[in-house]
Formats: sequence, structure tokens, C-alpha cells
Amino acid sequence: MRIHFAMGAEYHKQHFTDIKARLEERGHDCSYDYDGQEIAMLSDAGCTVLTEAPKLYNMNHNLCSKNIFWIDGTRKDYNDRELGMTHLVPSEWFVDRLKRAGREAISVGCPRLDAVIGVKPVENRAFYSNTCHHTITSRFDIGPKIYELPCDLKVKYHPYYSKVGGRIYDENIDTIYPDSCKNGTGELNTAEAQVVISDYATAAIDGIMLNRPTIFYYNKCYGESIYYNEDNVEIIASDGGYICYSLDEIKEMTKRIMNGEDEKKERREELSEMFWGYKGESLDRIAEVIEHG
Repeated sequence: MRIHFAMGAEYHKQHFTDIKARLEERGHDCSYDYDGQEIAMLSDAGCTVLTEAPKLYNMNHNLCSKNIFWIDGTRKDYNDRELGMTHLVPSEWFVDRLKRAGREAISVGCPRLDAVIGVKPVENRAFYSNTCHHTITSRFDIGPKIYELPCDLKVKYHPYYSKVGGRIYDENIDTIYPDSCKNGTGELNTAEAQVVISDYATAAIDGIMLNRPTIFYYNKCYGESIYYNEDNVEIIASDGGYICYSLDEIKEMTKRIMNGEDEKKERREELSEMFWGYKGESLDRIAEVIEHG
């Protein structure tokens, strides 16, 4: 089979390197350039403009986390696009969720996280990562003050704030976060964290799936944002995490978790099992779905 990998941004390739390599191992011809292929793997629904392949598989960061809000009409074009493709998602829970929204979905596991199975948390390590969406990001409320946390802190800002991401370039971002982790290391940093700190970004969901104590910073504007929907996976995942409304609360919660307090452990383990299927088997699962699709 000839397969086109349609990427919405250069950094999206980091999530597809292993998938592409496994498909090539199985004899398929894969390319990031469109050349008449009949199958396309998309990094998100917007990538339909980059390919003319009739058969579309959408990874959408392998989460399809915010797609529900397209339905309300704010981005009807995205809603229409997502109805015309097959979504590859981590578990049957996501399949059921997308079916309720009229979308076709298949459970394949999560290759991004399969790559860090077995990685152990580093003592006294916290990992902070924010989302790109201006109305809900913690980048403005917290900014460089996150470095006040008394622990071994790793920080990664969203690539859209950089020249590499390009969509929301912030010329001050490298001054605000001078030692930001490189793109492509988010999953490893999440796995190595004793505490994951985020807003409602993919890193927070990864924290729950990897069964790491996870702090969700709740921006006071989030509930009024177009990105807010009670059916968003970020909201459901936060039931297994610790919701904080200020930097002081984040500091206190981080300290408590690192001292052994973790009352959300049982719920987090339930959500991890619910969100993540085919652990360690996702690459072959994806290949089988495409080969028999």
C-alpha cells in the first residue's frame, strides 16, 4: 500500500515516526509528500487540505480530545471534515464517545505512550507543560513563576509559541521559559515526572494515562471558552487529577504529592485503564487496521 502522511505542522512528525517506520517494515510505501496515494494518515482533520487520498485516517494526536466542540457550529468546516474519516483512538472508551458524535472510530492504542512504557518516575521531579489555546492556557497566568516550585522542575512550552510551531509565535517565549525541553520529549518527561502539572493540555491527559499524579490548573476563563465542553476528555480526565486555581495551590499540592499524599490514585488508575488499550501493541494494531481497512 502507498500511504501519505499529511502533517499540519512540522513538529507533528514526532508522533508519526514510529508508525511510519513500522508500516515500512511491513512493506508499505510511506511518504510525507502527496503523490496520488489512496490512503492518508492525518495529524488532525485540518490536514484534509494537504491530501487528495480518498481513504483518511485521523490520529489527531491520538486523542481526538477537543473535537466535540466543532459540532456547536463555531467551526462547522472541521465538523464536516471529521465526519468523513476514520479516527484512530487509544481505547474503546474513545470509540464510544466519538460514535455518539456521529464519527467513525477504531481503537488502536497510543503509540506515543507505548514508547515510554517501563520508564520510572524520578524522585522530586515535576514536569510542567501548557496548551497553545490562548483562552485556557496557563502560560499567561503562571508564566515564569512556575520556577518557584521547590523541586527538580522540567518545563516545556507548546511549540505553537515558537518559530518552529509558527501559529502563535511569541517572541518572548524563550526568555519566559529559558530551559524549555525540546519538542518530541513530552512523553518522556511526563513518564519521568513524580508530578505532572498542566492546564487542559495533552500532557495532563498523558499524565493520567501513564498513572502519574497530575495537577490541572483551572483558568477562570475556561468555562466560558469555546473550547470548554463537559464531554471533553480533559474535563473527564481531571476527575483523576488535582484541580488548582492558583500558583500557591499548585505549590502546596506538589509538596503534598511528593510527601506521599495521593488520594486520587485509585480513580487515576481506573481512568488510565479506561483511556488506554492495546498497551505496547499499538504499532502493529495500526498497521493491521490499515491493511484490512
